[in-house]
Amino acid sequence: MLLVRTSLKIGEALALQAGDIELQQRQATVKRTWSLRGATGNDPFNSPKSGKNRVVDLTPQLAVVIRPLIAILEPTAWLWPNMDPVVFHYKIWRPVMDASSLP
Repeated sequence: MLLVRTSLKIGEALALQAGDIELQQRQATVKRTWSLRGATGNDPFNSPKSGKNRVVDLTPQLAVVIRPLIAILEPTAWLWPNMDPVVFHYKIWRPVMDASSLP
């Protein structure tokens, strides 16, 4: 739902922390992106492609769904703490993309 409602890239969504979400303004700030290979050695996180933070709007429906999660997390907590990005990439994302026949 998050990817569809915000047009976030998968690496941006996987790198969101609770503090990146502003429920009152219904916005998320993309401050980092996750990369399978990482740009700087072992650090899998990079700045967004533009080199600047960007703000995306959250739909009212998404804000309602995400509110209970944000309420229990510390600002530095990852939104997806049990999601291993590498496993997600190879076991979920790639198979879905391959099956879609998209480039």
